[in-house]
Amino acid sequence: TDLVSMFKKPWHPYVPFVLQMITGTTPSQNQALYKESSPINYVSAHSAPTLILHGNNDQIVSVSQSKALKTKLDDAGVKNELIIYPGKAHGWYGPTLSDSFDRIEEFLQKNVL
Repeated sequence: TDLVSMFKKPWHPYVPFVLQMITGTTPSQNQALYKESSPINYVSAHSAPTLILHGNNDQIVSVSQSKALKTKLDDAGVKNELIIYPGKAHGWYGPTLSDSFDRIEEFLQKNVL
């Protein structure tokens, strides 16, 4: 996630408010804090294999954030996989949750364990 871009181009109108409540500031007041708090800024060739799960109906974090992270991981040569769940929001349950657990286990077996 890139918190600066989430604040400046929110997917949902409440995102800037929530980010300001969490951080106590805005990117224009403290851009360094937002950059330090953004996982996308820590990707390097030494990053761990990464599995990204995202619902394409997420009203909090745009799926474009996950796609940008995948691109940065690809560019750094980091093993990664992006799974987008159609019609799912910021969280899910039932069969999709079960599928998530299966995908996590498979990814860990293949790339970490």
